[in-house]
Amino acid sequence: MRKVLGLAALLLMPGTAQADSVITAYLETIIPHMDEYVPEPTLAARGMALTFTAAYDAWAAYDEDAVGVVSGNLLDGTGGGPSDGNRETAILYAMVTVQYGITGKQNALWNGLGRMGYGQNNQSAAAILGRRIGAAVLASRRQDGSNQPGQYDDTSHYMIAPVDDFRSWQPDIIDRMTQEPLTPHWGRVLPFALADAQSFRAAPPPEPGTPEFEAQVAEVLEISANLNAKQKAIAEYWNPNRWSTPATQLSDISRDISMREGLSLADDVQMFFIIGNAMMDAGIAAWDSKYHYNYVRPLTVIQRMGDVEVTAYNYRTNQRGQMRARNWEPYLETPPFPEYVSGHSAFTAAWARAMALFMGTDQFDYTGRVYYLSEENSARLFEPYELHFETYWDAAESSGMSRLYGGIHWMGGNRAGLEMGRPIGELAYARAQSYFDGSAMSATAVLASTESQYWQSMDSAGRMSAVIDPIPVGRYAVSAQLQPMDAATARGPARMTVRAGDGSNRILGIHDESNRGASASPWVTLAWRSTGTEPYYVTIEPLNAEEPFQVVQIYQVRVN
Repeated sequence: MRKVLGLAALLLMPGTAQADSVITAYLETIIPHMDEYVPEPTLAARGMALTFTAAYDAWAAYDEDAVGVVSGNLLDGTGGGPSDGNRETAILYAMVTVQYGITGKQNALWNGLGRMGYGQNNQSAAAILGRRIGAAVLASRRQDGSNQPGQYDDTSHYMIAPVDDFRSWQPDIIDRMTQEPLTPHWGRVLPFALADAQSFRAAPPPEPGTPEFEAQVAEVLEISANLNAKQKAIAEYWNPNRWSTPATQLSDISRDISMREGLSLADDVQMFFIIGNAMMDAGIAAWDSKYHYNYVRPLTVIQRMGDVEVTAYNYRTNQRGQMRARNWEPYLETPPFPEYVSGHSAFTAAWARAMALFMGTDQFDYTGRVYYLSEENSARLFEPYELHFETYWDAAESSGMSRLYGGIHWMGGNRAGLEMGRPIGELAYARAQSYFDGSAMSATAVLASTESQYWQSMDSAGRMSAVIDPIPVGRYAVSAQLQPMDAATARGPARMTVRAGDGSNRILGIHDESNRGASASPWVTLAWRSTGTEPYYVTIEPLNAEEPFQVVQIYQVRVN
């Protein structure tokens, strides 16, 4: 029997395989660690994606074909031979490094490794490799738009709408404390596989006063009035924490599937890498829609109906009956962010589609059990509610409907979230394949290296050129530090160019030092804007053939 996650328990079917890889074993530590210190859905999705990316890069350093997202092939061969023990060690220390970097808490992490037989001060080549990769993954995300260095504080200057704006979200007041809007800037976070979060922005929701708007209000009240035990159990199952973190819950379910199907370490590395990044991208796209539309929650709409008599579920008495609309409460606590679209629907749809593609089938055949209901004051139910999901998509639809049973979403928000998440799961799966087969030329890896595997040296003067995969829409800056080939010679002027890789050879940006002399800075920096859909070429060349130089280091950052 599996451990209880909050109010809901996840259960493996009887008679299934129970073999752990180091990833599934260490998730026993990571999931409660994240739930305790990073309970917010957007932050948790990003945290799990970075953790699984570090695990993947550590594994890729031992694989003949795979290329790391951050490290490329630069660290291949530095972690000892490709033994199972070295792979496992590197993966674990990469994961713990990222987890500590995200949460700032380490006791539980090291206790978990200790139970697995690993020490905090392991200085083996594999452990050192894992730490290097974990640190590189964290560094690559330092300026990804999440504002982790600033404690994830909002950078979008979001303002709560006036109380007389009946269309817009209003924070709830819980225990005399007004909710603070959660991560309004999240639509700006750098995604994994999306060109642009806005390209997945949902169609506008119904406007107040329209028949569509009134119909969704009536639907929520009807569900509330007829809320039954199974629907309550579904609401509880998909809401294991106060705000609920789909990324950790879905990772735990995937862990169960790995154990049931007897997946190998390589399978686990790839599966969790795919779903982690799919869920992160789903959160980015969902939050873009949420704060773009800033749409009102059922709680606000129904309570504003004032003295109108409605028939609904009374959470305090656990009875269906008549009440004034102003006294209506949803079954679940309303989260601190706008309604449209449903984050749960987007997260689980992306996960479900990615899992189906990875497993090669949509067949899930999974049973979850709910042992506690809030209305029972957390008393253990004599007969737990069983929820069976025949397919992965069944689970996604159940998760989406759970938010209507909880009274915190409209049906339109659910449907739009499901429609959004499905193609995001497909994109994450497809993007991951380019890393697995070694064809990816990611900016993070290429622009951290001057190795010939990424850069072509075009002539004896030291001209260098690299082609890089498409990166998300935004403005970027590429900086390179140059050094004379002859240490006694001052560096002459240089040119850096970024061109479109779609065959048009369009110049996207150019840094030209033609008018500068030999005293020019050893750094050249070029700002340019990506369209998000085409590869691009970076070329660096001396403007004086008699004073060739070499590139000492090069990197790229996202400006906005």
